[in-house]
Amino acid sequence: MADYDDTYLVDGVDLHNYATRIEVAENLQSTPDPVGEDIVLPGRDGAIEVYGLPGQPRRPDSTASITFTMSLMGVDPDTGEFVGDDGSAEHYFARWDELVRLFHRRRFPIDHPRPDGTRRAYGHLEAGLAPSREPASPWFGRFSASVAIPAGHWEDLTDTSTGTVSLTTGGTLPLAVFAAATAPCTGLRVRFGAGSNPRLTLSTGYLGWAGVISSGRQLLVDAATGLTSQGTGTAWTPGYAGLDYSPGPGLFEIDPSEPLSAVLTHTGGGSMSVEVAGRRRYRSS
Repeated sequence: MADYDDTYLVDGVDLHNYATRIEVAENLQSTPDPVGEDIVLPGRDGAIEVYGLPGQPRRPDSTASITFTMSLMGVDPDTGEFVGDDGSAEHYFARWDELVRLFHRRRFPIDHPRPDGTRRAYGHLEAGLAPSREPASPWFGRFSASVAIPAGHWEDLTDTSTGTVSLTTGGTLPLAVFAAATAPCTGLRVRFGAGSNPRLTLSTGYLGWAGVISSGRQLLVDAATGLTSQGTGTAWTPGYAGLDYSPGPGLFEIDPSEPLSAVLTHTGGGSMSVEVAGRRRYRSS
């Protein structure tokens, strides 16, 4: 895109304007480190893998980070007007105070508008801001803002859904709508329609529920909270006891690096509806 302006917004404030801009694209799209080591046993060759094999959880991601290496000029941020030393000093210090307030908030959203959509993460400042200025150009400075992203991932602003699909037992639910993600999509919601003993199986695990969902009812499983509810169907209380999943610790997640399909099995014959919805997640902005 010829007119695309690669910028970031912190709590809605565009970091690319006449007064401030990101100068260096370093650590803007770094991915988080994987967490967890294989186990080395005395007298045994190699190491024992405890993550990633069939029936094992994946190796989780660490806290992510992003660094804004920026410049600051003593000009009007909207017009770029330079009004002499006194006016430049006024603009410089005013802009600097705004940046200090912005980055020192307890927690703030960071948006990265891209041609394929906006990604968002929530972060907080890792270290204090330390600006530098040259005596020959006192109203032009540089600074870096290092921001931690505790969740480790970015995500879309809106949900993605497979839509409601009716399947006979053993039918396949396509998950290609999550293909653009670059991190496991957690916090998903799985909705089952009427039927018995549903189980949705991925190549890396499954989510099931032991029980009967009567006609007109739904079972909604929130993988973020582990709660079950009635969804939008007839009122009832599904309960948690029938919930079954593997390998854990999360209830259900879609890893875009694995085959993007799931198999629905259920008992009682006929068809059963299923839907998976949630936000795609990304390891970088």
